[in-house]
Amino acid sequence: MKVLPKGITGFFHVESEAPPSVSKSDFKSFCYQFTQLIGAKVESTTDDITNGSLTDLSSTRNYFAQLITHKAKCYWLLCNQHYPLIGLSTDHKLNCESQFIDLAMFDIPSEIPTHVRGEFVILTSAQLRQKPNMEMLCELEPVELKEIKYWGPSQIAQIIFNTWD
Repeated sequence: MKVLPKGITGFFHVESEAPPSVSKSDFKSFCYQFTQLIGAKVESTTDDITNGSLTDLSSTRNYFAQLITHKAKCYWLLCNQHYPLIGLSTDHKLNCESQFIDLAMFDIPSEIPTHVRGEFVILTSAQLRQKPNMEMLCELEPVELKEIKYWGPSQIAQIIFNTWD
């Protein structure tokens, strides 16, 4: 990942312009089209995470998460709420045990058709596991850099999909 865009963390100064936002309905549409393409199934779409849902999880998280199943295994599609960046993971909480998944695992063409992908960018596991550096963080607001310093993320994924409050 080259540079993280301003506002990706969800933090901004009250006197600054708020970061852009991704519509939950656009993400939901992407989830259905993506799962159809890979032969997977979108699980429950209620707002109850315990039922496997498309949800923003809580007000302290900056991402949506959608549980999908593929060949009897569960995966999570994660989407930053401010930029249309997607991660595929084995867990929506992004703890130490979380593993990021690449599209190659689903045996699909390397390029997802534009009508499915739309504005969304599916990040690779290598991109998500990158260690943050100052070059990547150069466009972020001072308040975002302060949060990064406080929380000490070890991977870009923990910045793009965070639970900071």
